[in-house]
Amino acid sequence: MCYLCCPAFSNVDNVGPKHSSDVLCAIPITAPFGSVQHYSMSSNVYFDVPALTTQQLSFQLRDRDFNIINSNANISFTLTID
Repeated sequence: MCYLCCPAFSNVDNVGPKHSSDVLCAIPITAPFGSVQHYSMSSNVYFDVPALTTQQLSFQLRDRDFNIINSNANISFTLTID
């Protein structure tokens, strides 16, 4: 399991590992290392966030112990902000 996190989207309604509140989604790892994995959330997941600009966003990918994953792998995410 890994977790996509963003401190700017922290919300007390979100509860992740070690009681973190900045988890956007939990991503189950279902393929071996080096394989292509695809994961998507329901399109009707909404978060209330404060006013901010995209220059203030930073994302982390964390492991099940909530350590930041430092990887040179080709990882990409699509996030829609409406």
